[in-house]
Amino acid sequence: MSEDHPTLSTAERAKFFFARYRGRTRPIDGKAFNQRNCAEFVQQHAGQWTEAQVSKLLKGEIDNPGSRGIGAMALYFGIGDHLLNQLRPWPGDEVVTRIVELTLEINDPAGFDELVSRLNFVVRMFAGRSRPGGGGYTVPELAAHLSHKTGEQWTVSDVENFLGGRRHPLRLISAEAFDAIAQFFHATLKLFRRETEFDEAEVGHFLELRWRLDGLPVAARQAEHLDLAGLIQVVVELERARGASSPSSPAGPQFLAPRYQGGD
Repeated sequence: MSEDHPTLSTAERAKFFFARYRGRTRPIDGKAFNQRNCAEFVQQHAGQWTEAQVSKLLKGEIDNPGSRGIGAMALYFGIGDHLLNQLRPWPGDEVVTRIVELTLEINDPAGFDELVSRLNFVVRMFAGRSRPGGGGYTVPELAAHLSHKTGEQWTVSDVENFLGGRRHPLRLISAEAFDAIAQFFHATLKLFRRETEFDEAEVGHFLELRWRLDGLPVAARQAEHLDLAGLIQVVVELERARGASSPSSPAGPQFLAPRYQGGD
């Protein structure tokens, strides 16, 4: 599969995902990711497709599988349906592979439990606060944010169950939902991942400053993807600038965060 092609057929995209998920099981039902189980899932939740039809799709013999079928297959893989829609640009094999790896990581039992634990800490930290741009950080607002950002239907009950460590009966946590959660709480994806050490004092300091920086458009925009170490350096420089500024200065210190250079 070439990185040079902005679009790929649904068949090629489906093959890509089956290849990346090979040997893994779907955490919700414990069944292997394969054509037979996918066909069963799609037939159950979209009222169409047999294993033979999935096979035909992968052979390129079905030109237009339909939005319901694509949506159900995307739900099966835990991805946004745009990644299976041949009318939408393909982000590239490398990018989509990272999406798959992240999806598998956060839905793995240990990864899911760790995500829930860290998210609950963040939810408690922001409880009762007001968002700099208006609104707050309540469960209904998080549900609305997730629905808007992902195109998935997130109800208040869905979010409450998630925070209680209970999986949705059908839906995996998609990379889009994971990203939307981080955005909602001014966080980075790295903060919620098992590979990152989670010191509550440091994380609290990190998010406190991210929350404050949200009121500074330039700094917020440029610091959006900084990791914890990067933001701590930003904080040090900001506090140094504030300490050196004149108390009578009406504008306060001028501060620009380092530009994002890539990475998590």
